[in-house]
Amino acid sequence: MPNLRPGVDRLGPTLCGVFVPSFANISSAMHSKRSALEPILHLLLRDDVMAWYISKSSAKNDQKMQEVERQLSDRIWSNVRFVQDLFEECSPREVGDAAAEAITPNPDPIDIKVRSLVDAATSAEQLSFMPAAYQAWL
Repeated sequence: MPNLRPGVDRLGPTLCGVFVPSFANISSAMHSKRSALEPILHLLLRDDVMAWYISKSSAKNDQKMQEVERQLSDRIWSNVRFVQDLFEECSPREVGDAAAEAITPNPDPIDIKVRSLVDAATSAEQLSFMPAAYQAWL
């Protein structure tokens, strides 16, 4: 297994300087438009789930496809809610009393969730489990 850590280390300044705040702000924007994005997410996730399911089954005509879609409807809506919850979790947290938080010994950053995801994704331990096919991407 190749060592992917040097490639990720080169991304360090970009990840901390631009990526984390951008990701948190995009998540916040997506969360604020939750109701408008719901049908779009449903369509994207429905297509993905249906394509996967059809590749594994013999449902080839329209009637069978519609029946499969009805069967998978709850799963698709569950996936939509899951994605929307992730947008909410990755949004910058609101600070109620900034003055009180500023005097605490170690205040948490408002984008702590995104930072923890980046830390997990770039840790040497996690990268050692990554398939070698991803090396070209890094």
